[in-house]
Amino acid sequence: MLVAALALGALGFIAALCLSIASRIFYVYVDPRVEQVEDALAGANCGGCGYAGCSDAARAVVAGKAPVSVCVVGGQESAEEVAKVMGLPVEYREVEFSERSCRGGRAYAAPIYEYLGVQDCRAAYMIGEGPVGCEYACLGFGTCDRNCPFNAITMSEINLPEINYDKCTGCGTCAKVCPRNVMRIVSESAKILLWNQTDTCQAPCQATCPTQIEIPRYLGFIAEGRFEDALRVIKQHMPMPLAIGRVCPAPCEDVCRRNDVDEPVNINNLKRFVADLEYNKGEHIPVFVHPDTGHKVAIIGGGPAGLTCAYYLRRLGHSPTIFERMPELGGAMRYGIPEYRLPKKILQWEIEGMLSIGIEAKTNVDIGKDITYESLVNEGFEAFFIATGTPRGLWTGVEGEDLEGVMTGIDFLREVALGKEPKIGPRVVVIGGGNVAIDVALSALRLPGVEEVQMACLESRSEMPAWEHEVQDALAEGVILNNSWGPKKIIGENGKVVGVEFKRCVSVFDQTGRFNPSYDESQVMKIDADTVLVTIGQGTDIEFIKADPVLSKLELTPRGTIVVNPETMQTNIPNVFASGEITTGPNIAVQAIAGGRMATWSIHQFLNRKEDEELIIQPIPNLRTKALDLVDREELKKVPKSRREVMPRLPVQERKKNWKEVNLGLDEEQALRAAKRCLNCGIYCLRPTYESKARDFLKKTA
Repeated sequence: MLVAALALGALGFIAALCLSIASRIFYVYVDPRVEQVEDALAGANCGGCGYAGCSDAARAVVAGKAPVSVCVVGGQESAEEVAKVMGLPVEYREVEFSERSCRGGRAYAAPIYEYLGVQDCRAAYMIGEGPVGCEYACLGFGTCDRNCPFNAITMSEINLPEINYDKCTGCGTCAKVCPRNVMRIVSESAKILLWNQTDTCQAPCQATCPTQIEIPRYLGFIAEGRFEDALRVIKQHMPMPLAIGRVCPAPCEDVCRRNDVDEPVNINNLKRFVADLEYNKGEHIPVFVHPDTGHKVAIIGGGPAGLTCAYYLRRLGHSPTIFERMPELGGAMRYGIPEYRLPKKILQWEIEGMLSIGIEAKTNVDIGKDITYESLVNEGFEAFFIATGTPRGLWTGVEGEDLEGVMTGIDFLREVALGKEPKIGPRVVVIGGGNVAIDVALSALRLPGVEEVQMACLESRSEMPAWEHEVQDALAEGVILNNSWGPKKIIGENGKVVGVEFKRCVSVFDQTGRFNPSYDESQVMKIDADTVLVTIGQGTDIEFIKADPVLSKLELTPRGTIVVNPETMQTNIPNVFASGEITTGPNIAVQAIAGGRMATWSIHQFLNRKEDEELIIQPIPNLRTKALDLVDREELKKVPKSRREVMPRLPVQERKKNWKEVNLGLDEEQALRAAKRCLNCGIYCLRPTYESKARDFLKKTA
């Protein structure tokens, strides 16, 4: 027994000695930071970061192969802890999320061939890029669902991935396994900067909208009752849905494919609906704002273009300051659109929400007098954005326009908006036939003491530039319309206007289509008037440009607009950008907003360029400017007809002599019905295209 014990003891001693020697020979140093980094990670071992587990990720961080923000579950808090361990500066990592670009999938797209292989998108893609003909469509075999580490994706009844944003971490697994790029990882910043691309299939409404809002996406959210999600989608590309939802002419609805079935979807009304919900709640929904970059941008003009540019620059982390000549922000939306169309308290609330994310605004500041380009450069401003609009009313040039009682319609609307009481008599004549002339006429009709308002314009009834529904409103409220008459002279007595003499306009345009009116001088008429409001157009005010030593070098057109690259909004002075009516002349507000967002894209590139890069901004690559007409008209004939929702409006008798809002908005039941009328254009596809692809596929495999 003793011998056995001594033998075992000796054997143990020898083994320990061998292990001791081996440990010295084969010693492997383990960096203690690996364990510390692993402790700072979320510990989920999910693989969402791209590594086998948290230990593997920790070793990669210590080896310098992965950033401190490697953990997609732990987020910023984890990144900060890892940074402390590594002695590195804290890196900000913007939250990303998964998004599905396809709305139709194989349930709707005609198949090229019958696929009987492994139910995996990647396997199916290896055979002629899959059996689904539409190159933008989801193959629908659920590869993203099965591979999501966080169970954030499920397949719907029509084999489309549905994303649970409460679970999605933006790890990117779904995007990596999707062979058709249907699943993408995006961030709020990326969405702000996103413009329609050639590798995506947009519905006509989205392609036509100047701001390129993802209209089908927000309509889909509304149809599901997800109203805040819908509003967030809108604000990624268009920050003023409250205002624009009231004044936009909705070019998107003109191309809505529902027109081929019955009537267009209430796209603009629905935009207003979700914005009204936010307003009525009294709280601005929070939006993503990137940490400060330190870059300062001067925004000259606080109208829709300037506000939009400032808003998105701030969301991207830059520091914009708005300089506005008028007492309040809003530009033409405040000083040119009447209260009954766009209540000022609603506009003000929306502007306050935009400023609340960290935008500085200075009003009653006149560039050229209070500030100059050089003074702003000395304050550290690196880029400039000019968006001063068209604040000047144009004159006809006829005799008598200098009489007391004659003013431009633009000046009249501005005085009304400022709360002044313009000197106006009981008989008012408005010269002009556009939408602004309608606003002027209906505003005059609401003022105390006004008994009669007459409009006179060169155009015939069918040629009037004003929208038909605006003309109908004017007639309904009692405005007297005189078509095909042009002013000959304004008549005065003792320096005051007493009437206008008109001559018959035979034609407005010549044979080439140019504005070149001709008259029958033998036909004249006179309209008695105490006030004449000339509303024939608007022009820019560029005196501040001419007066500034640097800005005076800007290239201008004969019309007094700034020349820009239309794809970047950059001027001939590299750090000066411009958009809105100062570049286009009179236009719709949503177009100015689009220009402001495009300028944001360019200014962001300009500020983030490398030192050795040229100052001239290159246009957005692969930009799609037109909608793909991937639709089978025969398929549209099968769509059940349904009526467009009618927005409630204030009765005509209740509009008179007050400024109550006329358009009252859709209620929730109407909004749900209206949104469900959307055809979701991604599901109506051009079958001949697929048949052609099928033939090509068969030829290749024969």
